[in-house]
Amino acid sequence: MKSRQPPRETADEKDLRLAEQQHRLEEEKNRLEKELEELGRTSIIRKADLQRQTEWHECQIEAVKRQRQENKGFATTLEY
Repeated sequence: MKSRQPPRETADEKDLRLAEQQHRLEEEKNRLEKELEELGRTSIIRKADLQRQTEWHECQIEAVKRQRQENKGFATTLEY
C-alpha cells in the first residue's frame, strides 16, 4: 500500500516560509539586543546569556538566508 505524501512545497512557498522565519529571528535578535543595551552593567551573567542568544539568532538568520539563496538557485534551475 502506498503512503500518501503531502504535496511538495514550491520554491515560492519555501521562500515565503523562510522569509517569515528570517523575519521572526531578526525580530527576536533585535529584542535581545535592545534588552542587552538596557541591562548595561547590571548583570554580567544575564548579559552573557543574552549575548549568546543573540549570536545564536545571528547564525540562524545566516543559515536561513543561505537556504533562501539555495532555494532561489534551485528554482531558477527548474525553470530551464
